[in-house]
Amino acid sequence: TPDRYEHGDMARLARERRRGQEPVMSEPQFTVVAALADVPEGTSRAFAVGARSILLCNDGGAVFALENLCSHAGMPLDGGRVRAGFVACPFHGSHFDLETGCPLNPPASEAVATFAVRIDGGHIAVAV
Repeated sequence: TPDRYEHGDMARLARERRRGQEPVMSEPQFTVVAALADVPEGTSRAFAVGARSILLCNDGGAVFALENLCSHAGMPLDGGRVRAGFVACPFHGSHFDLETGCPLNPPASEAVATFAVRIDGGHIAVAV
């Protein structure tokens, strides 16, 4: 088993253990989405990954990936302000934590999906 679990893995592991199954952890598949230079510090930018729109946010040199869809009104988060560990919805102002996707203020009350990120050779890869 890996040392680090991705978002959602802990609930799945608990269900498997309750059923008496040995949990199986598979390595997430990462897809190169953009060059690191495409998302300068303090900005965000949306990219299509398969059928999903993924928002890459660069906050202080750390890159995060979230579903590009506000949980409040279904509007894109692309174009929202990135700072202090959150991205702000440009339509209604909800702030979402970059690490967890959890809303930090109303009107949003549900988290947005987050995805693991790897930086390799100046490229950003996301596990979707």
